[in-house]
Amino acid sequence: WPESLFFLALRLCGVNLIYTAHDVLPPEKKRLDFAIKYLVYKAAKRIIVHSKYLKKMLVDTFSVDEDKICVVPHGNFDNYLPEQPISQAAARQRLGLQATDQVVLLFGIIRRYKGVGLLLDAFEQAARTNKNLRLVIAGSALSDELKQKYAQKIDELAAKERILYHAEFIPNEKVADYFTAADAVALPYRNIYHSGVLHLAYSFARPVIATKVGDFPETIEHGKSGYLVEKDDTAALAQALLTAFADPGKLAAMGTYAREHSEKKYSWHNVARQTIQVYASLAEPRQAEAPAHT
Repeated sequence: WPESLFFLALRLCGVNLIYTAHDVLPPEKKRLDFAIKYLVYKAAKRIIVHSKYLKKMLVDTFSVDEDKICVVPHGNFDNYLPEQPISQAAARQRLGLQATDQVVLLFGIIRRYKGVGLLLDAFEQAARTNKNLRLVIAGSALSDELKQKYAQKIDELAAKERILYHAEFIPNEKVADYFTAADAVALPYRNIYHSGVLHLAYSFARPVIATKVGDFPETIEHGKSGYLVEKDDTAALAQALLTAFADPGKLAAMGTYAREHSEKKYSWHNVARQTIQVYASLAEPRQAEAPAHT
């Protein structure tokens, strides 16, 4: 809120401002959030979003003029790549995983909307068929209640011994261990606008297994950089886990494809070039209109 109010104050002073909307609304949205965002979006001269889905959300939810919305991809998270690459064997040793494990990772702050319960149920089903499947959940929980809720659920599962539950803050220097140790990353969200974890996965050349929410259908190429399933469908998610790990060679190739996206489409050079075009459209209005609103 403070930055939004500061934004509005500058606009009242006559400053032409550009606003980057990473999320159209906060994940745990409240009525006041809607009111403040509405004022910000109306006051902005240009709005940068990271996907066509987010552009449509702005138009449909806030009646924003689509001509002032510019789609610029989110940049990659290559800054998390270690200066000295570590092997998967070394990363797994640090986490207590075996070379024969087939590891799926759920990473990031644990929130209700992220579908942790759905993934646990799907993993329980898939683990009955694939005896090498392992699940790693890493990230601090939004509340102690939520942390305990999932800890209890894990304890009730038959496959609990094949689940690593690190519900704690993961420092930056440890992030590479988790992504390098994993074979794929799970994004079983119940709702989302845009996910930074997706870009982390791509930076580490890891394909994703995700639900069809938010802009995932736009940023994940089904069968190329990951697998997409309907949200809240435990059976479909379990089958996606089995399909992904049935062919390790294909899964690795999908990770390579994801990494290529990270280096090209989501490179900061590309993001900077497009962002400069957006700002130039206000700085030099006579020479150029806003860039193509893709």
